[in-house]
Amino acid sequence: MQLECVFFGPFRDDVGRKTVRYETDAETVGDLLVELEMTYPTLEGRLLADDGSGLAGETVVTKDTKHVTQLDGLETPLAEGNVIRLVPSVYGGSTRTKHRADGNYAANRRQLSSEPTATTQRTDGS
Repeated sequence: MQLECVFFGPFRDDVGRKTVRYETDAETVGDLLVELEMTYPTLEGRLLADDGSGLAGETVVTKDTKHVTQLDGLETPLAEGNVIRLVPSVYGGSTRTKHRADGNYAANRRQLSSEPTATTQRTDGS
């Protein structure tokens, strides 16, 4: 059967394009992910947990418009024409973020001021 696999973020970089028409005999999402990890070695260990118990990390996989965890997980059956979307967990932010004594976090080196905004507020409410 033929499926459409759509890769997002770093997965797209690993595969070399966003959308792939993929011919497979896989019967379930789990079988497909095993195949994809074998077909694209840079995906190995990034789709499935090492122990095979589920998805790797917080990877999101959808079949058509539903997250597979809302279906039958890795046992979710596949059918001709399904669209499988693979979204890696992506975390961002500065490695220089500092925890402040007041319990908040600061990502800037200088304190931001609301003063310029407050002084430009119009009297008509806009």
